[in-house]
Amino acid sequence: MKLYDGKTFFATILVGGAGLGYSFLRWRRGDGFALCWVILFAILILRGLWISFTEEGARQNKENDENGKRARQALFGKWSGLALYGTLILFGIAAALMLLFPHHLWIGTILLFAAPAYQLWLNHVVKQEMQRQAWQQTQNALDAQPIRQGPDAHPDADALPQEHPTENKKD
Repeated sequence: MKLYDGKTFFATILVGGAGLGYSFLRWRRGDGFALCWVILFAILILRGLWISFTEEGARQNKENDENGKRARQALFGKWSGLALYGTLILFGIAAALMLLFPHHLWIGTILLFAAPAYQLWLNHVVKQEMQRQAWQQTQNALDAQPIRQGPDAHPDADALPQEHPTENKKD
């Protein structure tokens, strides 16, 4: 068995294994909602192992990462690296504001809710840009193909009948 993506493998084992173990222990103690987390972590671990140990999974993951980088670069330019960590930045600012101004917790609370909203928005916008770029790439490939006309326009031109079947019908 060959390891194609070591970073994904170690992240899967560390994060997925810890999350699965903790959630399983909570489920065994009687927390019914923890079973949802057990299932989620199990799915994420299986996906991580598929990416780590299959050539197709590693290739798809690499292509997706590259497409995401291109889309973020097209959307945010030189700020694309910062846009990626915007959620963590918002969480950090929220924590700092809550510590500095404990009598105004509502400011930090708003940012705590804004951080996941920002991440959802970012995922949506990047996905749309990736789809737009894929569509543009397909259109460019189609535009590069020569337009064939006449009887040779169809790839199976030899197999097509030269006359309409209802014409010249002999009774």
